[in-house]
Amino acid sequence: MNTKTEETKHTMYQYLEGVKKTIKKGFSPRAKMSDFESALEEHLEALRQEQIFSRAQLMNCRQANTDLQLRIHSLEHAAFVNGQANLAAGDQLREAQALIQSQRQAIADMYMASRAVRP
Repeated sequence: MNTKTEETKHTMYQYLEGVKKTIKKGFSPRAKMSDFESALEEHLEALRQEQIFSRAQLMNCRQANTDLQLRIHSLEHAAFVNGQANLAAGDQLREAQALIQSQRQAIADMYMASRAVRP
């Protein structure tokens, strides 16, 4: 898109230079002016097309940014939920370890009591 704009700009300035040369020679630049006006119109159209293309790219970038922000938000939420689940699982694990420890202690007490009863 940019090369088209550069080409039309170059052409426009060539025609403008022709108009200037015609004026310097003392002639009426009427014929050269119509060529210059056509080149100017073509250049302005190329600029308009470039602007439309740039706006479309901007809209695509904004949409991509919004999509990424939504993904980041969902990942942060998932990490928070996962952290809460890990805390709950840690609590359950500690409770289970405490229960196992108390059961081991009860088994050890029963074993010692059974050895004390046996002659």
